[in-house]
Amino acid sequence: MNGYLSLTITKASYDMTNVTFEDANYTYDGNEKELLISGTLPVGVEVTYTENKLTDAGSLEVTAIFTGSSNYEDISSLTAILTINPLEITITPEAGQSKVYGDDDPVLTYTHTDLIGEDKLTGALGREAGEDVGTYAITQGDLALPNANYTLSFVDGVTFEITKATYDMSNISFGNASYTYDGSERVLEISGDLPEGVGVSYTANKLTDAGSLEVTASFMGSPNYEDISSLTAILTINPLEVTVTPKAGQSKVYGDDDPIFTYTHTALVGDDELTGALSRVDGSDVGIYAITQGDLAVPSGNYTLSFVDGVTFEITKATYDMSNVSFGNASYTYDGSERE
Repeated sequence: MNGYLSLTITKASYDMTNVTFEDANYTYDGNEKELLISGTLPVGVEVTYTENKLTDAGSLEVTAIFTGSSNYEDISSLTAILTINPLEITITPEAGQSKVYGDDDPVLTYTHTDLIGEDKLTGALGREAGEDVGTYAITQGDLALPNANYTLSFVDGVTFEITKATYDMSNISFGNASYTYDGSERVLEISGDLPEGVGVSYTANKLTDAGSLEVTASFMGSPNYEDISSLTAILTINPLEVTVTPKAGQSKVYGDDDPIFTYTHTALVGDDELTGALSRVDGSDVGIYAITQGDLAVPSGNYTLSFVDGVTFEITKATYDMSNVSFGNASYTYDGSERE
């Protein structure tokens, strides 16, 4: 035994109890993110990080490596997760968008929350298929985000409306018409060419006898168009005027019975005939008497009678019958008597 003692000095341990390295989550904003330890490192201890930079959305495991004096035990590395979550972009279609039936669809508009920098959405909204009048859901269509740094949240429930169109009826007319009675059936019809898909029907549109009738033209079209207002017009058949002209030169001899007064007249329709007879002003003495209409009449309300005044009937003088009356010469011898 040489009398010497050996002394062993062992490594100390750093007190790292106040040092932490925790996960962190961010939302994408275009800025570079990194993780840092929390707490105060012991004197002489330094820290370095592996892969500790992230800008785009994603996750990264970062290692914090500690170095210190050789007189201390090695310090265990710490790991944490750095995460950048995608920025949510909310797309809201604008309410009240519409078109008139038959028109092309407009570009559907929308609002959205802000993207970062110069980033822009691509594509366009769509809608449910259909071209009839009605309401259709606006859909996301092919509207898309520019990259994976975003997620898209689409607001459902906004609709696009197809409203009714209006037929062009500007060249359609439905006018009154008047005819003179001739026994034919008369109707009214619209003038002009109806738009494609539009039909017309008429109410009470037949008239044969003299009179007037209000006719309604009703239009039927596609349910994709506004209702078309009905049109009305008056169909009139005027009575046929029949002119009666007493024949001139009619007469009788005083004391004779009146003859049947004769006349001419314009034509009636079909088998229709005048009824009654002409007459004359009262009187039986020799003279001139006006011929009157008497009870001569048209057969129905399909006619009016126009009587030509001014034609006269004459009663001429009669001749006495003197055939049995004689007046001869006579001769007498004067005898003082009055003779005659």
